[in-house]
Amino acid sequence: MKRFLLILWGTMIMALLASNVIVAQTVRELREKAQNYLRAKDYKNAKTYFKMAADNGDGQSMKAIADMYKEGQGGKDYMLAAIYYQKAAEKGISNAYFGKGLVYYYGGYNLLKD
Repeated sequence: MKRFLLILWGTMIMALLASNVIVAQTVRELREKAQNYLRAKDYKNAKTYFKMAADNGDGQSMKAIADMYKEGQGGKDYMLAAIYYQKAAEKGISNAYFGKGLVYYYGGYNLLKD
């Protein structure tokens, strides 16, 4: 019984580690696909794939979405840009703070009231 539990525990640990690797690989693939769409100026699909990666915790994708909103690629929205820059900054993407500052500068003081 003890041996069975040890094998079961080891199998569960291996499955958990494998799932984290799969998620990381998937997020990277989603981000790369989004970057390809962005280079092709297909902003709708780029934003869709960046959003999928961001929903899985990818800070670089959060910043990319914020950049797209700030630059008006697929629709300009300074409020959403600020939100995504903040999320990216919380994930450790340091240049997201700079982007958020630019959004506040160019977006006006209306963003600071919310």
